[in-house]
Amino acid sequence: MFLLFERFPELAARARRVPLGRFPTPVHRLERLSRRLGVEVWVKREDRTADGCGGNKVRGLEFLLGAPGPATLLVPAVSGSHHARAASVHGAAQGFRVVPVLFDAARPAHALAVPFRLLAARLRNGPGRVLPPGGSSALAALGHVNAMLELAAQVERGDAPRPRAVFVASGTGGTAGGLWAGLGLLGWDVALHAIAVSAWPFDSAARVRRMAEEALRMLGRPPTRGAGASLLVTRRFRGPGYGRPTPEAEDALALASEDGLALELTYTAKALAALVAAARAVAPGPLLFWHTAPAPGS
Repeated sequence: MFLLFERFPELAARARRVPLGRFPTPVHRLERLSRRLGVEVWVKREDRTADGCGGNKVRGLEFLLGAPGPATLLVPAVSGSHHARAASVHGAAQGFRVVPVLFDAARPAHALAVPFRLLAARLRNGPGRVLPPGGSSALAALGHVNAMLELAAQVERGDAPRPRAVFVASGTGGTAGGLWAGLGLLGWDVALHAIAVSAWPFDSAARVRRMAEEALRMLGRPPTRGAGASLLVTRRFRGPGYGRPTPEAEDALALASEDGLALELTYTAKALAALVAAARAVAPGPLLFWHTAPAPGS
C-alpha cells in the first residue's frame, strides 16, 4: 500500500499515480564514514528507486506521468540532467512521446532562450505538456512526502534511528520541498539541510517552503513551518557553479566510495560534503544522507 494514499485515501481520486519504482528504498548505516567522523551516519538509498533509470526523480514522475494531458511531454532541463533521462526512460515506457529541451547551464543565453526553444519544440511536435524544470512541482513533491513517511515507518520498525539532521542535494527544490512537507506531517524535530547546487531562483528557501505548502494544501492540510523541524538552504558547497566540481565534493566522493557508495560531483557529493563539514564542526547525530542520484548503470 502506498503510504500517502493510506494516510490520505481521498488523494487517490485527485492525484493519479503511475507506479514506477521499488519502495521502500533501503536505509542503512555507513560504517566507515561513521567511524571516521565519530558520529552515526546513515543513508537513504534513493539511487535504488527503479531499474532502467533510478534516482529521486522517479518519485515525482509517478505523479507527473499520472496527470491528464497530451501524449507528448516537453522536458526543459540542463544538459546531462538525470531528470530528463528519467522522464525519457519512464515516459516512453508509459507510452508518451518525450521531447527533451536541453540547455547549457554554464551559458546564460541558453537558459534565457528556453521559452523560445519550447515554442520551437511545440511547433515541430504539436501540442505537448511541459513538465516543470527538474520535475519539481507541488504535485511531484507528493512523491517525496511519501518518501518521508516511508522513512518514518522504517524508523518505527527499528531499521534506522530517527535522524537529527537530513542532508539532501537541491537543484530545483522539489525533493527538499516534499521532505519538508513530510517532516511537517510527522512533527519531527529534525533539521533539513537542502544543499543548493544551482542558482537563483532555484536555490531559495522560499521556493522550497512554497512547494511544501502547496503540497500540504493538496493533502487538505494547512501550510506548515515544519513543526519542530528547521529548514536550512546552504549555498556554500555549490562552488563556482552548477556542474562544477569542488575539492570538498571530490573528498566526499572518495569517502563515500569506502562504504561502496557511488556519488557524482554535481549533486550528491556536494550534499555529502555538507554533512561531513557539519559532523566535524558540531558532531550531532545521527545524521542521514539522502542519496538522490541514479545508481551507475541504472
